Amino acid sequence: MLNVDISVIMPVYNAQKYLEESLNSILCQTFDDFELIIIDDGSTDNSYEICERYKEKDERIIVIHQINQGPSVARNIGIKKAIGKYIVFCDSDDILDKNALSLLYNAMEKYNADLAICGYSRFTVWGTPLLEQRFLTKYSYTILKSNKELASVYFSPKTNMFGISIWGKMYRADIIHKNNILFSVDQAYEEDCCFNVNYFKHVNTTVFLRNILYHYRQQNTSLSKVYKPNVFDGLLKGYCKRRQFLIDIGLKASVGRLKLVFMLSLFNTYKKIKSSSLKRKDRIKEYERILSYKEVQQVMCSSKLSQNRLTRWLTLASRACNPQLIDGILELWVIVRYTKSNLKKALRKLFKGSK
Repeated sequence: MLNVDISVIMPVYNAQKYLEESLNSILCQTFDDFELIIIDDGSTDNSYEICERYKEKDERIIVIHQINQGPSVARNIGIKKAIGKYIVFCDSDDILDKNALSLLYNAMEKYNADLAICGYSRFTVWGTPLLEQRFLTKYSYTILKSNKELASVYFSPKTNMFGISIWGKMYRADIIHKNNILFSVDQAYEEDCCFNVNYFKHVNTTVFLRNILYHYRQQNTSLSKVYKPNVFDGLLKGYCKRRQFLIDIGLKASVGRLKLVFMLSLFNTYKKIKSSSLKRKDRIKEYERILSYKEVQQVMCSSKLSQNRLTRWLTLASRACNPQLIDGILELWVIVRYTKSNLKKALRKLFKGSK
């Protein structure tokens, strides 16, 4: 291929269970002038064979095999290989609507945009819907004329995902190549967010599409008892990156709204620590480590107290740098939640038996 309009980049690692479904959703697009760059990141299952089989069937597919180095390295290789005018990222277990490339491409061309963002839905590994479909505009299209307007996606937990994820978007390849925008290879979490911030710095015109064009498969991580400290480290890096971005584009007054979103993410991290297999002494150490960051204390001390009881208590405990209190509050939260759940079940059973 000498020239194509779109380069679709897909890192693959041990994705045999959903890979074919994902590949089929790309190959059946109503828009056909694209290349699909698959980077097999050292898979040890049948992903290697699936990629090769699909490459033989469709000349638009390019497959690169490498030793396992992580998705950031894989995506960077895809970016360097891409020849399309626009770049789209797709995960190997997700699904594109058949009109995704067409509608995103038309929006970019029509409005001479630097970025197009579509709506998305989440579904479980069993294929059932997980939550309502989400989009950023109630109109067919909404046009933003500056990255100051674009930065508003970071101001609410409901829209934050549009700013930290790379899927459901179309990027201009020339902006990426000219500014050498790549994924951080030493960051295991929120590396997508940091990529976006580096890209958003150069965005003038953005198009929001109401259409639900990307379907994100939610893996069943809620059952995992393994807590990874590097997740919080990535979360903190992402927050600092977004905060500096707001300051650089003249939105320092809006940093407070960003702090609220970060604080809620931090409390979710607390909950993951509590529900993990860590012993109490190790949980206390991890709370202490998190609280030792000056950025965490700055957020806690400058944020208003929430009307939500759990959030309010965790804020006060964090301000006091009291990890034992944090663990105790979460223990009480677990008991209350469990009691409420059992009470509801008992009531349902009681009313059912009385009929």
